[in-house]
Amino acid sequence: AIIDFEFRYQRPQQIAAEFARRGHRVFWISPTRVTSLDSGDPYQGLKLQENLWEIRLKSPAFDIYRGELTMEAVQEQLQSFLHLARDFEISSHALLVQIPFWRRLAVAIQKKLHGILAYDCMDEWDAFENISHFIRSEEPALVRESDAVIVTATKLANKFEQATSHVALVRNGADYSHFHNARPHKELEGTQHPVVGYFGAIADWIDLGLIEYSAQMRPQYTFVLVGQVFDRDVSGLESLPNVRMMGGRPYSEIPSFLASFDVCTIPFLVNDVTAATDPVKLYEYFCSGKPVVATKMNELEIWGDAVYTAESREEYVALIDRAVNENNSNLREERRQIARSNTWSNRVATIADHLASSCHMSSI
Repeated sequence: AIIDFEFRYQRPQQIAAEFARRGHRVFWISPTRVTSLDSGDPYQGLKLQENLWEIRLKSPAFDIYRGELTMEAVQEQLQSFLHLARDFEISSHALLVQIPFWRRLAVAIQKKLHGILAYDCMDEWDAFENISHFIRSEEPALVRESDAVIVTATKLANKFEQATSHVALVRNGADYSHFHNARPHKELEGTQHPVVGYFGAIADWIDLGLIEYSAQMRPQYTFVLVGQVFDRDVSGLESLPNVRMMGGRPYSEIPSFLASFDVCTIPFLVNDVTAATDPVKLYEYFCSGKPVVATKMNELEIWGDAVYTAESREEYVALIDRAVNENNSNLREERRQIARSNTWSNRVATIADHLASSCHMSSI
């Protein structure tokens, strides 16, 4: 895994949970928690839900984002994984790698147990400044060695098409039943409308200046941001009377915040990172049918008039005004239909088909 299961609920957890619902056993290898080398247990397992376990391999501690996976650590982790495979009687299986850090372990497991090796690439790692060189250097080999490569964006598909013929574009999606019929959040009762909302991480890719500018230009609107702040200075936003910072919230609460929004936003910076980003929140916003205003990112172009995209601050604010005054029931239903057609159930069905087509021939 690329994140721990209880971290912000998004593509990795959605895929794992859907495979578990389909009757597959899913083992979520923790990227931050390990079983100590002096423990008497070969690994530790915690059942998260039906058919889904968090696994803590026996291993020296490591940093999945900035460190390197040494061959000494791989040997410890491999023996730990083999114990797991024996205990759970794992025979046919797929190893789904979500970040190239795990490549050495995944290849070692495949050599021992065979099965399918698949890489689910969600980001353009070459564009991240805070990612280790080790991750960037491991990715080309992982792509070549994988039986299946799954990507979330067209730019990523284009990046890998010369290295492998096994690339499948499987965009993000939404849990329509979770989002489409929620009641407004109690904490936003009495808030002045219209409410211009955002939910998700407040991290490097968010254009804080754009949000601040929009709030200053439209003091009659309330700007609500729901999400954990990661190493960003949000003091400018917090000083504005029409901005409400709600902090990180559990996945169970997000639909109620969405129900409180009049306009949904994706105020991302336009750069090499977001050029390969297919925002999960877009599909979740679409579950409500409400208008979405975003900066002009490549992956949003396929949705045409269903999303308003801006190339400047001034246009962004103008499109928020347009969204506030939108009165088009057909457009709202079009967005809901997009969400219903792009569920995680549909996405996992596509991934499962891609994995099945990658199965190795076996002697019977």
